[in-house]
Parts: sequence; C-alpha cells; structure tokens
Amino acid sequence: MNNNQETMQNEETICCWVFPPNTPLQKEKIWDDNDNDILFKNNNPSGPGLRDLDELVAVNFWCESVNLGNKFTLLRKVNYSKKLAIILTYREEDDKRVLIDGFLLTNGKKYIVTDFRTHDALQVNGIIYEMVATCNYDV
Repeated sequence: MNNNQETMQNEETICCWVFPPNTPLQKEKIWDDNDNDILFKNNNPSGPGLRDLDELVAVNFWCESVNLGNKFTLLRKVNYSKKLAIILTYREEDDKRVLIDGFLLTNGKKYIVTDFRTHDALQVNGIIYEMVATCNYDV
C-alpha cells in the first residue's frame, strides 16, 4: 500500500451538504439521518420542565429515519449521554411535513412533543444557532 492510500484510509470523512436542497421538504429530509442540535421549549414555562433541557443549550442528537410508506416517516433522535430519546411521526403533504405524533422519553417519563421544526439559523436570547431544530413539549 502506498502512502496516499494509507493516508486516505486513516482520515475521517466529514459529512457536508454540498448541494443545497431545492424545496423545504427536501431540506427537512437532510435532517433525518444526520446528527443535529435541538433546542427545547416547555410549553408551560411556569410548570416543571426537563431541567437541563430548559437552559436553551443546543443538545446534539444521533438521528435515524424509517419510511413507513404512504408518505409517512418515523424519526428517532437519541442523545445517549443525557439518556434522552425523541420519537416523531410525520406525514408529507405537498411541500411540507405535518407532525402526526411525537414524544420525548427521559428518566422513565414520557412528554408529548407539540411542535418540531428545523432552522437554517435561529436567534434566541442574542445567540445565533445555525442548522438547529426546535422541539416544543408539554409537561
């Protein structure tokens, strides 16, 4: 094996989105199988929240999608260090996704997801988050 082949085998491959998606639906699909950051928002700010998730710190998730047929998609998003999982079911309509059902699982409890969206850039409290998703949930 020559030095070029050896070097190529030892290098890490970094994923990037070279060709931007054409439609909003195509854009959302790039999030399905790529790790991404998520910001969480409790729909009842005066009620109990998920502690560390309500600090408006982006949490990185491993992601996987499964096509269920008939324009339905199941998404799994997991953060192993925080022992947190998000399960979402979407239906594709025209050029957008409609959340059918979703929930968070953490510390043996289940919380209903009421909204899940992706953003190229989002400003929250003076901080700009790029390529981030937002997840609203009910306690």
